This record gives sequence, C-alpha cells and structure tokens, in this order.
Amino acid sequence: MQFTSIVLSALMAMALITMLPQRVSRDRVLNHSRRMMAVSMLLFCAQYILQYTLDLRAKSTTQAVMVNLIFFIPISAHMSLGILNLERQGRLKSIERIVGIVTWIFAVVIIGIVVFLNKAQSAELSDRMQWAEITVSCAWGLMQIFYAYAILKELGRMELALADYYDHDRGGLLRWLRITVGTMATVALFAPLLIYSPKWALAIYGTFTIIGIFYIWFCFIRYVITSASKKVKEAELNLSSLSSEADGTNPEVATAMSEETMQHIRRTVERWLQKGSYLKAGITSPVAATEMKIPRYQLSTWLKVAEHTSFSRWITKLRIEKAKSLMSENPEYSIDVLADQCGISRSYFFCVFKKETGMAPLDYINKMKQNRN
Repeated sequence: MQFTSIVLSALMAMALITMLPQRVSRDRVLNHSRRMMAVSMLLFCAQYILQYTLDLRAKSTTQAVMVNLIFFIPISAHMSLGILNLERQGRLKSIERIVGIVTWIFAVVIIGIVVFLNKAQSAELSDRMQWAEITVSCAWGLMQIFYAYAILKELGRMELALADYYDHDRGGLLRWLRITVGTMATVALFAPLLIYSPKWALAIYGTFTIIGIFYIWFCFIRYVITSASKKVKEAELNLSSLSSEADGTNPEVATAMSEETMQHIRRTVERWLQKGSYLKAGITSPVAATEMKIPRYQLSTWLKVAEHTSFSRWITKLRIEKAKSLMSENPEYSIDVLADQCGISRSYFFCVFKKETGMAPLDYINKMKQNRN
C-alpha cells in the first residue's frame, strides 16, 4: 500500500505541476489553488516515502504515527485552503491561513517535547507519547472542523448563486465539494480513535484516505479543465451585481420595493410567461429580466418574497406544468418532443419530472389514459 501511495501521489503532483498549468495559465485564482493542491500531493508523497524507506510501522507504531501527524496536518490545511481559494475567488482570510500554521506548530512542539523527554524509554514516557499524539490528532480534527465550516458556508453561497442564475438545477457542479468536506473531516476526526488500532483497522483507514485524496484530486482537475468553474464564476458575478443593486450602490435603483412595485413586477412577469419565453432552453435570470424590462434585483427579490423560490426552481416548475399540459392535450407526443418544447434536455427531463410529480413521464401519460377510459 505504501509503495502504491508513493507512485499515485507522485503522479498526481506531476499532473498538477506540469500538465494543468497549460489549462489555467490565464486564471490567477485557479493557478493559486493548483499550487496549494500540488503542495498537498508532494507532502503526501514525502510522508509515504519516509514510511516506506524507514519501515517505521514495523519498527515503531509511535514513530509512524508521529510522522503521519507532522505531514497530514499541512496536507489537510493546504487542500482546504486550495478549495477555499477557489470558492472565494482568491480572497482568503488571514485567520484561515493562521489556523493551519498554528495547528502544525502546536503539533511539532508537543511531539518534539515528548520525544526529547522520551530518551529514557520508560513505560511512563511511552504513555506520554501516545497521549501527546492523541492530543495532536484532536487538534487536527478541530482544525478540519474550522475549515469544513468555512468551506460549507461558501458552498451555500455558491449554490444560491447558481439557483438564482440558471434555468435548471446546477447543484451537481458543486456536489464534489460536499463529498470533499465529508472525506477530509472523516479522515481527521477518526485519527484519534484509530492511530493505535489493530492493523486491519489501520489498513481500512489508510485505504479510505488514499481513495479520498485521489477523489479530491480528480474532482479538482475535472472542475478546473471543464466549463464548471466558468459557469460558477458567471453565476457568482450575477449574484454580486444583484447585491450591489439591492444595497443601493447603483443610484438608479431603490433599496426597497413597495407593494405597488411588486404588483407591477407580477403583471410584467405574467405577460412574459404568456409569450412562452420561459420555454427557451438555456435562459438565465439576467436575460429574463432584460426581456421583462425590469432590473435583475427586482426579479430576484420578487421571486424570493412573492414566490418563495429561486429562479431555477421557478422556471423548472413552470416547465413541468407545461409538460403536463402538453401530455394531456397531445398524449401521442414522444418524450423527446415534450422535453424539447419545454426547453429541457431529455435526460434532465426524466429526472426533474419524476422529482416534481413523483412519477416517470411514461407512467404519468399511462395514468392519464387510464383515467380517461
């Protein structure tokens, strides 16, 4: 396992250092996150090289645990900061950098002191070493909780941006981040419980860690080289514009909407819906607001206050209602035709129709036919 981990982490680091720069050379934020992830992979590789060449696990469980902790804390911190850097578009907070550094210094100092005292190799001092490493593991877990909270908080903002911009659910673009947070938290929080466990438990823990790190690396690469990062950035820019308008930084708009304004927006939206404009595939909230000839922030506010929903949820519900109407009027229509006329891709149509109605499209059509008979 150790040799496999060395080869795998080395290849992952090489991909981040040599191959990925060609795809993100013009993006400062992606480059910074790439470098942080590369440092994590290099540290991961170095940790396993020490374990393998010195055969620490066979010689001393305590020494192996000590090396693991000294390396895994900065690995975890760099990966978390790399993700936060992506989410915040390069705007990392000083406290987020400091927490990782302080945790690592704490670990080095605690372990260093106990190693110095452990020269006598007495049973009492050996116990001290174990308790020191458990204490350091707990500190690592607390550090990861701090980063997990920050990542999830930013993730919620990004999901809101996507929901207020695109015409259908784009949450899948960010699902890997939730899994990443869970993986990193699991590795850190289980460390105090497993560092002195039997070999079979450590093997499972080590395998999970390797698979988890590979998953994070793979998803990071895919997120960067596909259009996912651009789509998220576009949605965030829209959310930023909405915030600016709502805060009154634009002197041409007001910060509050009266009942009269709300009614005006409702009438405007109804006219837009009557034209069937919501059935155009790929429409975004700024495009819809432009067609309605109202400010973007007013449409967003109206949806939240009057409809209690987001743009993507609202459009999706309208399209499914249209699909149900078409099924009733034209039961001979194929799923492809229904999806096309409702502005939804065929694969997504199956998923969202069942989510909204609790039934697959074909089952819904058959049920309608039975009711008529």
